[in-house]
Amino acid sequence: MRYINIGELEMRNEEWPPEEWKKRAREAERALKSLPDGPARAKLFDAYSHMWGSLKEEFRQLSHEKCWYCEAKTDRMRGDIDHFRPKGRVIEAGSTHPGYWWLAFDWRNFRFVCSVCNSGSPDPTNPEKGGKGNHFPLVDGETQRICTPSPYEDHKREYPMLLDPTNADDPDLLTFTSDGRPRPASKDTTEYLRAKESIRIYQLDHIRSIRKRRREIFMPMRDLIEEIQRDKLELAKDKNNHTLRAKIESNLKALRRMIAPQAEYSSAANAYLRRYRRWSWVDRLSSGSK
Repeated sequence: MRYINIGELEMRNEEWPPEEWKKRAREAERALKSLPDGPARAKLFDAYSHMWGSLKEEFRQLSHEKCWYCEAKTDRMRGDIDHFRPKGRVIEAGSTHPGYWWLAFDWRNFRFVCSVCNSGSPDPTNPEKGGKGNHFPLVDGETQRICTPSPYEDHKREYPMLLDPTNADDPDLLTFTSDGRPRPASKDTTEYLRAKESIRIYQLDHIRSIRKRRREIFMPMRDLIEEIQRDKLELAKDKNNHTLRAKIESNLKALRRMIAPQAEYSSAANAYLRRYRRWSWVDRLSSGSK
């Protein structure tokens, strides 16, 4: 997970969302207000489901075609728009909450995700079916949950249990082991639990192939970092060794590509890089990689 500045959509586009989209959204919102919770509201969501799908490509490009939750590349998959605050119902609230139906057409509530993070996927090594879906647990339970139509900004008083890639602090609460497994990065009890629950619900450790891809990053990256360090020590003895200097620069470029925002699973690569911050050049590179 990397930080996604969702506000860039307004900066990148002369008019965001497009006027015709906003017109249709207002039409749907008026219709929603007159409907009771239940089948009628669900039917309206189905009728307007193309609305969030029509904005999907703009959201995909914000993350360099990667899932906002797990960072898997989506250039060869459909990808979904997840309503971060579920529009239809909230599993953790049971029948006491109607779902955040009033945010169904608020683009700030959209997250671009892969189908595994959103809907779950069978894994023979893990019988639990996960996926974000209608999950939206809060840190303080139901006491602070907003249950009636409210402006989007008011929802900031809720404290989501799930990590949100549009919150600049949240991605740093995840780290990764050398075998590709995600782990909580904070020792703070609340933040530790938030990361742990996000790993479970987003299925960040659910599919073997995802762990394998992260693991495949670690060993080449370790070898590259250690080679650069050895060469830097040699260069310090012979500052006129231009061949060695060029080799270091080439390897540094390769390392930067691995931690760049557009690289698949770059958050894992950055976690691996931070293991070597005892070396000043790595510390500088790590500090500038966010």
